[in-house]
Amino acid sequence: MSRPGFDAAAIYRTARERLVMLAPTLKPEQLATPVPTCPGWSVHDVYAHLAGLSSDVVEGEVSRPGSPEATAVQVADRRATSIGELTAEWSANASEIERRLAEGTASVRLAIDAWSHDQDVHNALGIVSGREGPGLELTVSGVWRLKRILAEAGTAPLRIITADRVWTIGDGEPGATLTIDTYELARMLLGRRSRAQMLAYQWQGDPEPYLAVLPVFGPADTDIVE
Repeated sequence: MSRPGFDAAAIYRTARERLVMLAPTLKPEQLATPVPTCPGWSVHDVYAHLAGLSSDVVEGEVSRPGSPEATAVQVADRRATSIGELTAEWSANASEIERRLAEGTASVRLAIDAWSHDQDVHNALGIVSGREGPGLELTVSGVWRLKRILAEAGTAPLRIITADRVWTIGDGEPGATLTIDTYELARMLLGRRSRAQMLAYQWQGDPEPYLAVLPVFGPADTDIVE
């Protein structure tokens, strides 16, 4: 479950530490701030999810701890839990999750989820933090999942160009080329951008065959600017 070239445990730990350090500084109105990239959730709810997910993973209580059903329970069960209790729960489970990530016995998606929600919270509060580094690079490496998806659909390969990298996803001549900022790519891949925003990117060729498969979740129902 590990991804070669990435220290998933360190990525998870860094995102968690940023959020844990932020938590005690947050006022009640900040904890109640809606998170645009997580519709229906407040900042507090994001912490509740991360704490609940960590317990579900360590305790093995649900077969799919990141499923919408499990996630809804994680948040609902902790609606009245203080932010201090949430970060304490998450921190208590952290060493076991990081051990599993280091061993490759836990899904690398846990690290991507932590980095993504770290960005969700900071951006919702108007704070720019942790946008560069291994968490970003791990997230954008998810473009390779498209190779199988495009091949099975009989869709031509896609070329993606960022400031420091060129991906050609698939074998053969690309049907389209997307030129995009690396951070924007990461956020779009995780469903943090709308279809209209995706269409507005710098494309060469027809983007339509790729819009539905680029984001793992989503796209977002409304435009999101971070």
